[in-house]
Amino acid sequence: MEKTFQFIDEKFELYLNFLCKICAFEAKAENKQTIDDMIDYIVEFSESEGFQTTRTKMEHCGDFLSIDLNDGAKKGCVFLAHTDTVHEKGIFGQNPIIYLEDRIIAPGAIDCKGGIAIALLTMKALQQHGYTKHLRLLLTSDEEIS
Repeated sequence: MEKTFQFIDEKFELYLNFLCKICAFEAKAENKQTIDDMIDYIVEFSESEGFQTTRTKMEHCGDFLSIDLNDGAKKGCVFLAHTDTVHEKGIFGQNPIIYLEDRIIAPGAIDCKGGIAIALLTMKALQQHGYTKHLRLLLTSDEEIS
């Protein structure tokens, strides 16, 4: 268990930077282009970390994304998160991310972009330390409209 926590500590800055970058994408569900741009970034980051990604094109909202580790032969865990936010773009000003000592305040930092970062880091830590069952994070973009 100690090695797992050490791995998480080693990856902390990388995943914190990832979180800050996705929080900078302010988008309601109907703002397809901004969400799709964020999905592009999430795909790039996830694949650089060894995840497999499958994108599902959506017509009226941002694309959905499945992010997987380990093969699907052994049933495992599914995490679910959404990429859309409830507020209008720009409501938090030019730079929506505020750093306060050991925390950040940003659009979606808790609901639900923080969950995306935590799920990916958890999946990576589990795989790195012997978990062989299938792990999937499913990202939707229509939480506020569907």
